[in-house]
Amino acid sequence: MIVAGKKRTGPFVVAFGGEDYFLDRAVELGRSRKDREVVVLDGDGMTDHDFVDICEMRAFDGTDRVVVLDNANKLKGDKVLKPYIEAKDPQDDSVIIIAVVRSDKLSDLWKAAAAKGRSDSYPKLKPWEGAKLQKHVEKEAERLKLTLGKGTVAAFTYFLGAELRPIVNELRKLIYVVGEGGVVERKHVAMVVAPAMPAQPWEVADAAAEKNAKKAMNLVSLLYKSKGDGVCIPITAALLKTVEKLIVARQMLDKGDGKEILAARFDMHPFRVEKYLIPLAQKHTVPRLRVQMKHLCKLDAQIKGPAQSKRTLVELAVLSIAA
Repeated sequence: MIVAGKKRTGPFVVAFGGEDYFLDRAVELGRSRKDREVVVLDGDGMTDHDFVDICEMRAFDGTDRVVVLDNANKLKGDKVLKPYIEAKDPQDDSVIIIAVVRSDKLSDLWKAAAAKGRSDSYPKLKPWEGAKLQKHVEKEAERLKLTLGKGTVAAFTYFLGAELRPIVNELRKLIYVVGEGGVVERKHVAMVVAPAMPAQPWEVADAAAEKNAKKAMNLVSLLYKSKGDGVCIPITAALLKTVEKLIVARQMLDKGDGKEILAARFDMHPFRVEKYLIPLAQKHTVPRLRVQMKHLCKLDAQIKGPAQSKRTLVELAVLSIAA
């Protein structure tokens, strides 16, 4: 975690990953520096020439600077920024650049920057990584001077899903319920969180892939109830991604590839492949999955256009996969 303070880090701090909660925190901690002049920029639409010009500017009183660059992954830096990084002395922290890369992978440009300072990785939590979520929530509760009772995190995930930001937002509310230093119990969670069963688009896709039509349609109904017709697009995207994964997995299984090879292909733990991916793939055939992919590609165009009854089209797609 990036800490706002005077500790020497070198000229570059690179925060990257898919967990926006921590990346936003990196921006705010950089913005909060009191010992330096702070400049906050957005890499989306900025040229590397303008960025380097700002980095090379000095305050009139000679104050050291922090330049926070959000969306650093959108800044093309081959012309000017790359030479700037290469020429930077790793001991020169008169200007510290905090680059927030909203991507799970670093480009060579930001790898070179991190090599002269440090990098902090904040990968997006997977839905099944409950233990990691538990640790993150406990740490955030400690930061808020709260203690979590037994089963509290499970109660949050029941209502909100495995999403860190909304859970922390609810913890902030609970400070006013239990007081600073108080213990948050499951009963308190129900006081601030709407009692509605959570649903995520990937859950719909998983249920359809499991051929559990009843579960899939219940989840679809919950999503439409809580988020409206705009959820058509993320449901379709989740279905496309799942069917694509199943096609590849089924083809590999038909070739005789084992769980270790599949694990390497999908960047998954072999246990997860054996208990989750292989059973799903075995419920389908490649020809049938290809037909589903063709229909989903057509559906994707329909829901992004002027088609009528988009919800019905999505529901039919879910039922077709689950059949």
